Order: sequence, then C-alpha cells, then structure tokens
Amino acid sequence: MIIGSTQRPLRIGTRNSALARVQSESVARYFENHGINTELVLVTTPGDSSRASLASLGGYGVFASTLRQGLVDHQCDIAVHSAKDLPAHKAPLLEVVSYPKRENTDDVLIARDNLKFHELPQGARIGTGSPRRAGQLRHLRPDLEIVDIRGNVPTRIKRVKGIENIGDVTIPSFKNSGPSSKGIESEKTGDLDGIVLAYAGLHRLGLDSYITDTLGSTIVCAAAQGALAIEVHEDFLTNAETHNIVSLLRKFDHLPTHIEVRAEQTVLEALQAGCSAPVGVEAKVKNDKNSCILHLHVCIAHSHFIEEEIHVQIADSIDTLTPLDVNKGIDASRTLVDKLRSSYDAMIFTDLDVCTNDSHQHQKSGQ
Repeated sequence: MIIGSTQRPLRIGTRNSALARVQSESVARYFENHGINTELVLVTTPGDSSRASLASLGGYGVFASTLRQGLVDHQCDIAVHSAKDLPAHKAPLLEVVSYPKRENTDDVLIARDNLKFHELPQGARIGTGSPRRAGQLRHLRPDLEIVDIRGNVPTRIKRVKGIENIGDVTIPSFKNSGPSSKGIESEKTGDLDGIVLAYAGLHRLGLDSYITDTLGSTIVCAAAQGALAIEVHEDFLTNAETHNIVSLLRKFDHLPTHIEVRAEQTVLEALQAGCSAPVGVEAKVKNDKNSCILHLHVCIAHSHFIEEEIHVQIADSIDTLTPLDVNKGIDASRTLVDKLRSSYDAMIFTDLDVCTNDSHQHQKSGQ
C-alpha cells in the first residue's frame, strides 16, 4: 500500500495542543498541496500533562521523547517538533531531514493597559515559564517580580490583568485528527501585570493583537526559537515507497534556517546546557555587501550576566549556500563557546541547567 495514498495516509506525529496542531497542519498542507494524503497522530507528552515548572521537569525529553518513541515504534511516519525542544545531537535510529522557514524569533510582552516594557511600574509582576527569560528580565529590571507560570497560550494570557476573558483558541479539526487538548489550565486569572512569550506561537495562533511590546532587541531568544523540525525514522529514508515523500521533505528544508538552528543548538551542546538553561542564543544568516555572514549572539543570565558575539563569512551570498555550510555554522558556534570559556571563570558554566537567578553581576569579556 503506497504511503500518502487515500488508503494509507502519511501519518504525521504531533503534540496534542492547539499550537502544535497549527504547526503540524502547516506541514500537512504542504504535503496535501503536493498530492500526498495525510493524517495527524496526536500525542500527549509529559510536558503537556505536568503542572511542574519546566526547569524542574528538566531536559529535552519533556516534549520530544514521546513523539520520538512514536517514530521508533512506527506509530507515525514523520514527527513535527518545535525545534527548540530538540538537542543538538542525533537521536538513535532517527534523523531530522527538514527545518522549514523560520518564524520571527522575537520575544514579546503582553501587559495590562497596553504598557510597553519601559512603562512597567516598579515591582510589576511578570510571568514566564522560561529561566532564560527570567534571568534576562531580572538583569534588565531587578525591580520586577518574576512569576513562574505554565499552561497553554490562552491560559497564560488570562493571567494578565484586564485580559481575563480571552476565549479558548479553537482550530478547525483537520480531517479525522480529533479535538486538540486544552493542556494545563491555571485557576488564576488577572493576577499579573504582564507575561513574556514568543512571537512565533502567538502569531501562529492568530493572537498577535494582544502584543503590547516587542522585545527582540532587549531579550536574546532561545536556541531554535520560532523554527520547526521534521524528523523521521532512518528506515523511512531508505524505503523505495517513500522516495517521493523524502524528496518533498528535503525541498521543504530552508537552508538559512537549517544553518541558524544547528549553530544555536551547537552552542547549547558545547556549553552542556539544556533547553531549560538560562542561555539565550540567536544566529542570523544575512547577506552583507559581497558575502553571506553568520551573526551569532549568546547571552548567559544566572550568577553572572555574559554576552558575546561572533561574525563569520560562510558563503558569497545566501543564494550560493549549500548543505556543507551547515558545518561552518557549527564550527563558528564552537569557536564562540571556546572564546567564552577562555574569557570567564569556569564556575560560571557549571550546572547551567539547574542554576538559579538570585544574583547578577555584569561581566564584559576580558575583565
């Protein structure tokens, strides 16, 4: 039976949340537009069902492990991940074959009374579930009270004073995939002055109108923020019946995004820091005069506050990029981490995944 036919649809594994569904349905539509019949296989992960903070849950397996097991067990043919949930190293038996074009990487503020970040009053209560955001926010505004929050996007928005009545996000049911999970819901509403979230998720859910300020120039994003990763079992790559689907997956790969994501993931791996670490890292592939430059910016915000940048030419132009240039981005990331380790005390890089944000000292390279 041909995979992608009406009798045997291409099975796309996805977390069972509104945001994950929207992301996976964009992938399904890509295949449908190329004549491949699809269906979504909905999976609830440990990270979707626990009320514990992401920092205490720890590690990349919180959202990715169940989906990956579905691939290993052949319960789905491909899996769509938020790329920031994946580590840099390859999983046994699996391979990421496509990083579609990335969404805007900015973090944004949703605040009461349409406040901008600089307008937040002293002592304002700001919610986030990210140690990375918490560390940078505390550095920027030590007066803020940072509140750890969980839940789906509408649940978080309801925590903001004056926006308690936002309705649940509903998305059309895609074929026979069934309703999406509401996920973790909080009993609290209207108890915060603002929250910080990723622009990408809000945009994909059509909730841009709640944004009161953009923090892209203020907060360094998470590794792979705004990007998707499509993963398959190795057997899928060598199956003659899936050759057309694999070809479509490789065409769906956006090379500048691929280079950026792998560079950012490599920084975390070289620092031995997980996705719950207080580390921001952003790579940008841009044309600059007669060359294509990779701009790489990293920020560590816990016992100390550290920022470093590196700029490396990786091609003559974006149009001449090849898959081999992914390795140039990886090499640049390792160079940047070597520079960090040579400039700062080794204790700064110890236990990044479990560090706290109680004290902050701003260090500059070489001081």
